[in-house]
Amino acid sequence: MTMGGREADGDKIQWSRLNQPWFDRIVETLLLRKFRGVATVDIVDGRGGDEGIDVAVTYPDDTVVIYQLKYFPEGMSGNFSGRRRQVKDSFLQAANHHEPHKWVLVAPRNYTNAEKSFVLELADATPEGKRRPIVSCMGQAELDQMLIDYPEVDRWLTLDHYRRGRQIFEQERAAFLETVARDLADRVGSLGDVVDARDPDWTWDFARDRGTMIQTLRAKHDNAAQRSPISIRFTTALETDSPAEREFRQSIEYGSPTRVELPGTAVTDFDVSGSPIVQGIPEPDRLVIESLPIEAAPAVGMLMEIRFIQDGEVAATREGSVTGIHHGTHGFTSMMSFCGNRLTLTVRTPYQQSPDPTSMDIGYDISGLSPRAAADLLQAVLGLHLSDEIQLYLDGHLMSRYNCSGDATDSDRSDLEEKLTIYRFADDLAKVIAHTGQGMTFPGSFSVNDQVNARVARLLIGNHIVASPLARGFKIGLSTDAALTPQLRGILTQRHRIHWPAGTYTAPIAGREFELGQATAFHPEAWVQNGTLALTALEKGDAISDELILRPGDDPYFFVYLQSDETAKAADRRIANWGIDDIEEPWLDRPWLTQSQ
Repeated sequence: MTMGGREADGDKIQWSRLNQPWFDRIVETLLLRKFRGVATVDIVDGRGGDEGIDVAVTYPDDTVVIYQLKYFPEGMSGNFSGRRRQVKDSFLQAANHHEPHKWVLVAPRNYTNAEKSFVLELADATPEGKRRPIVSCMGQAELDQMLIDYPEVDRWLTLDHYRRGRQIFEQERAAFLETVARDLADRVGSLGDVVDARDPDWTWDFARDRGTMIQTLRAKHDNAAQRSPISIRFTTALETDSPAEREFRQSIEYGSPTRVELPGTAVTDFDVSGSPIVQGIPEPDRLVIESLPIEAAPAVGMLMEIRFIQDGEVAATREGSVTGIHHGTHGFTSMMSFCGNRLTLTVRTPYQQSPDPTSMDIGYDISGLSPRAAADLLQAVLGLHLSDEIQLYLDGHLMSRYNCSGDATDSDRSDLEEKLTIYRFADDLAKVIAHTGQGMTFPGSFSVNDQVNARVARLLIGNHIVASPLARGFKIGLSTDAALTPQLRGILTQRHRIHWPAGTYTAPIAGREFELGQATAFHPEAWVQNGTLALTALEKGDAISDELILRPGDDPYFFVYLQSDETAKAADRRIANWGIDDIEEPWLDRPWLTQSQ
């Protein structure tokens, strides 16, 4: 291994051939360059215990981003899945001790889909009471791009390669004539002719792209595989039913469109046999398996319909189209698109003789949509999870069925609860927007307060009486010459039923404000804070020095309703609770809560 894990071929850093100290040093240097003049970068020596920090970046507004460096060149799947525990422990330490705004895992390889999902879901493990950070990951592609962005780091790493690079350059320059471009093409073309002559059925195409040599095995004609078959055999050392093993199996059995990448350490007994042209292929450092779609498949572009079945009846339908078909040993994979390409289904359907059931992966994207459109899309996504059965019709003919009643894992249930939360908030916000006439895109994030304010606003629009966190108390103005009547004494010292004009009700939701109309605050046991002190001052003829605030009995909030000139509408008002899962209701258990007001 040379300095920085470089190889002479292409003179590129081989991230998989470093060690932890060199990896840390390179990444730390890149981060120092990236944030120079922008933020403060703190490099932590972990020998004394880093409490979940390798590199901490602090912006002028006190936003903190923690980078956790893990030298896992083999990844975190298969035999190396135990490394996920290390990553989670580091995340929990950072969340507990430092509460960063963002936490980034840095590793020297690109992540599989399963690994990326594991990292992103770490945010759900944030300890209670701690700030929930945004979680992301940085792999080989991002590190390579940083080296391109900051070439001075790359040059620093290549000092001991300069002499050898110069020798190669001089040798190649001496071998060319003055017409360099033509001579280069001639030399490469001649080499291609030599390769083509080796086999009548197969050949190697080759290219040099940014210092990397790419060789592609190509059939010279359609019958090459029949005339001169090439076999690739290998054994995988993957943990049974691990995410990597499932992805690999799906790619082989159903032709999954997902690229499957296996580290060389997970591949054994690798052998390519057949034509002499493939002899000498070495053990791979990385094995990439990708199923190509069937060209000109008749089903592509055809109408696809989802039927959501509940209690034996069609509850709803959605129409879309087939976008691709892949075949495997056990069945085929269909890619489908719905809702303007915002909802995608990847459906694995077994061949008729296979006992395997149909399985389905769901993808969706609500970014940039209005709350109404986001709610409609999420309603379809939830229907795919909660219906008794999903039926897929291709051009009016039943293609497959999917039973939704299978056993759900804890992760599945958590994911479903998150989708329900987002859907309910989007639906509430859509009703508020429809009432006010305002427009906005669905926010990328929202808080518990946003959920409560949107639900309260929706219930108010629906003619309900609702406890509102925005109505905690009202200031009362009282002049020193006010007549001290028995009624005023009672107001200042006793609890009483009150309907208080609260002015325009403005709901703050996701950084925006929505005016719903004139509102009235109600409570049957309202009282005046500092009322006794005010009464004493009035009796003495003194000025009232303490602020008088109307409070909602022993409850944290007043109940609020929107004013209406319609008598029948006012008579139909009822107190409604929020009904938001996992958010505690604000009022005490009182008999009058069930009565109309």
